[in-house]
Amino acid sequence: MAIWNRERNLLGRSCCGISLDYNALMADAAWYANTVAVVAVCISAGALAVSIISILYSRGQTKAAERQAAASEHTARLQAEALKVQAKDTEQALSLAKANLGHSEKLAEAAQQSATATKYLAEAGQRAWVGVRKFAMHRQTQTIPTSAVVTIENFGRTPARNLRITQDYLLADDPNNYRVEILFPDKASKGPLAPSVFFDHPVLIRLDTDQIKAVVNRSKYLVVYGKLIYVDIFEQQRATRWSFYYDVAVQDYALCSINNDAD
Repeated sequence: MAIWNRERNLLGRSCCGISLDYNALMADAAWYANTVAVVAVCISAGALAVSIISILYSRGQTKAAERQAAASEHTARLQAEALKVQAKDTEQALSLAKANLGHSEKLAEAAQQSATATKYLAEAGQRAWVGVRKFAMHRQTQTIPTSAVVTIENFGRTPARNLRITQDYLLADDPNNYRVEILFPDKASKGPLAPSVFFDHPVLIRLDTDQIKAVVNRSKYLVVYGKLIYVDIFEQQRATRWSFYYDVAVQDYALCSINNDAD
């Protein structure tokens, strides 16, 4: 009987120990659960804080990007305005350069013309000038000339070299509108013609009866023409041309309006 009581007490103590350990475990479990819940809340709060920070950071980045975009746009506008001003300045500079170039070209042209005029005047005062001193038609009858003589003179200050001369006649429909090819005969030059020296150069006129009638009736005009060439002291070849026609009304020669020139 005593033994039984002792075992029962032991058993009761054992059961009580087991009950005490279970309660402690439950308390620990509740603490752990609360701790986990608190940690979870903290983590959630941290996550929320991170999210808020991220949102704020994103907003900050967006505003910074907007400010940068605005600054870039402002800079681009300033650059565009600067380019417009530069383009305008460049255009004005080009216009000024063109104006200066045109002015320079005009000055150069004027200088060239002045130099040419000076050279011409210098040469004109020193070169040979060979031209017609006088012209005459001679008649053996009362109607048509039978010869013509041109007198050539050097009116310049220096000799004319390699002078060649030719003279001929023709019948033209209009003495002021005719064409003729002037050829020089293959003969020696008259040699240098000194200043103030002159000479006569004649041409014989031979017309048949029908030609004479045509001249008398003015259906044709007797034209005497000629040309000479020479070289002056500046090694320039010069030429002189003359052209006269016989006027039946006055029975003398008259000057044609063409082929009378000199250079």
